[in-house]
Amino acid sequence: MEEVKHLYRYDYNLTSGFLDLTRVELPCYKFDIIRETPCGYWIVDHEEEGKFTMGRLMGKEKWVSKTATKRWAHDTEDKALTNFIYRKKYQLRMLEDQVGNVKYTLKLAEQLKEKVL
Repeated sequence: MEEVKHLYRYDYNLTSGFLDLTRVELPCYKFDIIRETPCGYWIVDHEEEGKFTMGRLMGKEKWVSKTATKRWAHDTEDKALTNFIYRKKYQLRMLEDQVGNVKYTLKLAEQLKEKVL
């Protein structure tokens, strides 16, 4: 089995563009493995010290499981991208549920207001 030296994680960055149009970037972050345990890896991100972007460790160490279904970082860029897509679909489902709850609650409040008046 090939030795794993790096793990990868996709995330997104929102940046202001020309005339304040928001631009979305999808960088793939590469993390160095600094220690390996029987169950996982300790990783660190040394790139672009001091620059905050989502998905960065900012020089701090993080432990990542080798076997967990939901991993924070993956051994290939393809797996990392697949995981990013899954995370965004899950986030969208959660937000759609919240929008549905807000719409229903608003409808109930408007009905209550009509009864009171």
